[in-house]
Amino acid sequence: MKPFVAVTPGFDPQTGITGVRQQYLDGILRAGGLPFLLPLNTSADEVTELLRRADAVLVTGGADISPAIYGETPHEKLGRLDARRDALETALIRGAWAQDKPVLGICRGIQVMSASLGGSLWQDLPAQCGTDPDVHNQPEDYAFTKHAVTVTAGTLLSDIVGEGSVPVNSRHHQAVRTPAPGFSVCARSAGDGIIEAVWAPEKRFFLGVQWHPEMLADRMPVHQALFDALVRATR
Repeated sequence: MKPFVAVTPGFDPQTGITGVRQQYLDGILRAGGLPFLLPLNTSADEVTELLRRADAVLVTGGADISPAIYGETPHEKLGRLDARRDALETALIRGAWAQDKPVLGICRGIQVMSASLGGSLWQDLPAQCGTDPDVHNQPEDYAFTKHAVTVTAGTLLSDIVGEGSVPVNSRHHQAVRTPAPGFSVCARSAGDGIIEAVWAPEKRFFLGVQWHPEMLADRMPVHQALFDALVRATR
């Protein structure tokens, strides 16, 4: 049987639509998994039940994360928040950590993985780190690569995509500042050293990346390899 992969959705307040870009689902399907979208108003008990049935979790990109989760006050550059999504994803990540379920976090996903387990975030990279917004929040179509990340040898990420330089796209203004306990950094931005990937070495598969591999995976095997590895970790 194909493994079931729970996928976290975003919510568009202008249209009232809950959903994700098709590219996330396509990445899982190409890897041999069956994605299913979670409702945002899932209760804690329902999260526990969902994790029993899911073989893996994909935490997708989206809105900013409430700094209350990691004990900070909002920065003036903080963007739109989604309390329901924060609640769903923090419960999912903590539950998946306890059950040792495979998890892949993308963009917001890497951020909420770290924040919900005791790490912290940069709330706005240009304001707090002086980074170039055109590098980390590319104005052009992010179906194309913008900069490179340097992957650390001997890590889960290097096993998947290889060590050294990997070209990535970039659309974010927040990033992991301090990884959560139990996490190690496995990639940084080649230009400014911003954390681009973290993993939990003691877990079966707990990996977050800051870029958007789903937008590149259909034509760049190095990015499809992340979805392949998530599904493979269920077997």
